[in-house]
Amino acid sequence: NENRTRVILLSGAGVFSSGHDLKEILQNASDENESNHKLFTLCSDVMCLIQQVPQPVISLVNGFAFAAGLQLVCSSQLAYA
Repeated sequence: NENRTRVILLSGAGVFSSGHDLKEILQNASDENESNHKLFTLCSDVMCLIQQVPQPVISLVNGFAFAAGLQLVCSSQLAYA
């Protein structure tokens, strides 16, 4: 099928970052709720999914890569900076 996706490109606008609100994560660390656990589980699921898709995943990094953004880059098969 010619319409089949052959490659997946991940790109950010300048800085490759997760966009997490670190103050919110720290605040939730003292709470009894599971919001941080859900957040980190979701991040882990995305990183695993990147490894499982049949297409190569290429990260197009146009600047610095921080936090979970760097994890995305490291999870991809190729980083182009």
